[in-house]
Amino acid sequence: MLLYFKRVLLLLLIIIFLLIMLSMVFPIDSSSSSGSDLEVSSRPFLALDTVEVDGRMLVPLEQISRPLDLSYAVNGETLLLSKAGTSFELTAGSRAVWSAGKVFCLDVPPQILNGKLYVPLRFICESFGAGVIYNNGAVDIEYPADRGNDLALNFAGDTTLAWSFEDAAGDDLNYAFADAGWFGEADVTMVNLENAVTDRGYKAPKQFNFRMPPKYTQALLNGGIDIVNLANNHVWDYGAAGLQDTIFYLDAAGIEHVGAGVSRDAAAEPAIIEVKGKRIGFLGFYFSEGNVEKSVANLKQKADVVVVNFHWGTERSNYPDDYQVDLAHRAIDAGADLVIGHHPHVLQGMERYNGGVIAYSLGNFIFGGNSRRQHDTVVFQLIIRGREKIPAIIPVRISNWRPYRLTGEEGRQVVDSIREYSSGFSEPLL
Repeated sequence: MLLYFKRVLLLLLIIIFLLIMLSMVFPIDSSSSSGSDLEVSSRPFLALDTVEVDGRMLVPLEQISRPLDLSYAVNGETLLLSKAGTSFELTAGSRAVWSAGKVFCLDVPPQILNGKLYVPLRFICESFGAGVIYNNGAVDIEYPADRGNDLALNFAGDTTLAWSFEDAAGDDLNYAFADAGWFGEADVTMVNLENAVTDRGYKAPKQFNFRMPPKYTQALLNGGIDIVNLANNHVWDYGAAGLQDTIFYLDAAGIEHVGAGVSRDAAAEPAIIEVKGKRIGFLGFYFSEGNVEKSVANLKQKADVVVVNFHWGTERSNYPDDYQVDLAHRAIDAGADLVIGHHPHVLQGMERYNGGVIAYSLGNFIFGGNSRRQHDTVVFQLIIRGREKIPAIIPVRISNWRPYRLTGEEGRQVVDSIREYSSGFSEPLL
């Protein structure tokens, strides 16, 4: 009889063990709406109430924070998530996520559902060092994950190292970026260089002519600038000689360039920068000149990410013209991932369209073409994590032709202005 009870007890223990193991490894379906499990390395997420919204998986805050060891505080519909000195501020219904003076732009915002705050699974996991892998309907979360292959691309607007800038900087080639080492820390950094690089040539017959001393190519390098757009209305300010010198000095400094050349075909040539195993392709267009669709489609065959610059629009207008919207949409439809605009000298709105992102104007950056000593603008950043492309906005103040990051209420005001300028789009970035 004793042997019989021992066998029964052993059988019960085996059944309980099997039930526990099944509850730990049962996979989640990516289209599930409730009651799913996720495996996190050796630690399971049990019975997650997942919800899929526009192709993104959202999970309850409480259920995602515990396994990732996140601290959080909730104030109404605003959430502050933190861990090991890194923090993110999210708000229900808002695509804007603030962290260290930068705002990340989500395609699907956090939401309150059935009295619970649901947050984007992938964004939260990856922001705190985890990896998310979808595999045949199952979701695996790896913690910690290697983020060494993430890419950051920085873009800034109209840049003129001439006139007032030259008066301020003189021979100091570190002047412009002395307090902005963060700007060039991206894997690729790009500006619209709105001046010739030359000390010779004759002024073109126009109101404003900008000529940057060749020595300032070192200032660009000191700022971490890897590539410039030359498709603009000032690269010809000192004629053909000025353009030839511009290309010569940029090439000598190892700074890539697009949008101008000694011939029309040369001006249409893309630049491709390979970094961390990805090929980033760049094009530059002056207004609607050139075959945009053909150029983008051809570059898409050679590059993993395609960035198109347009120098366009109405000066001092915070809203794009109809032709800008049409041209940007055509570029995205042809295969571009990102469209960057400049020329209006002020910020314009930003939108998502057909899987791509459009920033219609980044305004002035370090712009020595006038004597205005201070203005607020942004640096646009594109973060690439595998197949994910996350746009971000860094508010910046230019003071005495030097960029400084804006934080607190002043930074929020700059971002709020972009939100206002973007309100008319069907899918605004913010």
